[in-house]
Amino acid sequence: IKRYIESGEFPAEMPKNEQKAIQRLSARYFILAGVLYRRGFSTEYSRCLDDDEAKEVIEESHRGDCGGHVGYQTLTKQIIRAGYYWSTMQKDCHQFVKRCKECQLHAPVIHAPASHLHS
Repeated sequence: IKRYIESGEFPAEMPKNEQKAIQRLSARYFILAGVLYRRGFSTEYSRCLDDDEAKEVIEESHRGDCGGHVGYQTLTKQIIRAGYYWSTMQKDCHQFVKRCKECQLHAPVIHAPASHLHS
């Protein structure tokens, strides 16, 4: 999207359907001082992050002073409120919380009634 916004061109090998999708999606994005931003509903705009930046933001938000090992939905909302965005943020936050040992140790236990096994 950033390349398209900057140059108005697509890579030669990109299929037409992907070109149309990027063209449509690009209406929600803009570049300011060389940084890609996304226009949002809850905030004026959010800074788009690459994979490395996203990983760092997840770790900081989850383990930092404001995080407190919250669940993935709360973590995602905190990151959005902080003004960040990337396309897989909810999935990435969910996977991160699932791999966090402290969260798994202290998470509430699901008390489901026992059921009969059928063979």
